Amino acid sequence: PSWMDADTDGYLDADQIPAFAASCADLVRLVNITGKVGVHWWEPTNERDEAYWKGGRHADLARIHIACAVAMKAVDPTIKVGGPAAARPDHRDDIAAFVKAAGSSLDFLSWHAYACGKTSDSDASVFARAKIIAKEGATLHQQCAALVAPRELPGFFDEYNISWTWETRDPRMTDQFSAVFDALVMTETANRGVTATAAWNECDGIYGKMDNDWNLRPSSQVFSYANREMVGVRGTVEAGATAPAVLAVTRRDGSR
Repeated sequence: PSWMDADTDGYLDADQIPAFAASCADLVRLVNITGKVGVHWWEPTNERDEAYWKGGRHADLARIHIACAVAMKAVDPTIKVGGPAAARPDHRDDIAAFVKAAGSSLDFLSWHAYACGKTSDSDASVFARAKIIAKEGATLHQQCAALVAPRELPGFFDEYNISWTWETRDPRMTDQFSAVFDALVMTETANRGVTATAAWNECDGIYGKMDNDWNLRPSSQVFSYANREMVGVRGTVEAGATAPAVLAVTRRDGSR
């Protein structure tokens, strides 16, 4: 809310951190205690990394995270609270500084990435970027996980798609091209040890895996298949040199 930034400098006022933490705790109470929805993973902030890095305020963003984590877990001790939902995973040293400052309050690391910002970017370059953003995210995850070892720090690549701006209305996000792109991202991140992925987003007129009338787009079938069949222990597989990417799992019933 605007009243939490009284000096309009774009940052949460220091004296409003408790109020912001309380509002996050209220949301946990509404969703998990009153509503009994059981949401397990929570992020108090979203893509505030660049603003806070520019001001050299890594510790301030960590202070916000710590306050929120304490308040939210007081309402529901079973939840995990993570972040910083970074818009720029290539700023690894900045994110590492946040991780060190947040300490044990950070239950998981999260970041976002997109492949392009122009519809004129070639299909080949977009497919290539799927592998690049997976590699960049995995490198970030490995660097930050090493900082807290032996404590585990799960890595969540929890927002991705082809275009980072809705203004392009890139048609490739709605047709079979997106299905291949999403499969590549899932495969490359899993093979590099990232804990989880989540695309942006499930339903809208531009990015969604469904359109505004809830009609399934091709990529939704990829997610359905992955959630249904690709559940188990990641395994090794041999494939021809022309295979762009391969992911194999051994399922609970022992099949592959």
